[in-house]
Amino acid sequence: MNRVMSSAVSGLVLTAAIGTAAYMASHSPQAKRRKLKRTANHALHTLGDMVDTVACMMHG
Repeated sequence: MNRVMSSAVSGLVLTAAIGTAAYMASHSPQAKRRKLKRTANHALHTLGDMVDTVACMMHG
């Protein structure tokens, strides 16, 4: 996969994750909202690390 395609795929995945977290946060009670926000933050950081790792592997 070339660099442009890799960037596009990681952008789409990140947008989907953020959109899902925002939707779920807006339709939850306050306590669940806080926990969901914490979990989504952790998931986004993990996803970012994964994308960085894959990018490093592709560039050798």
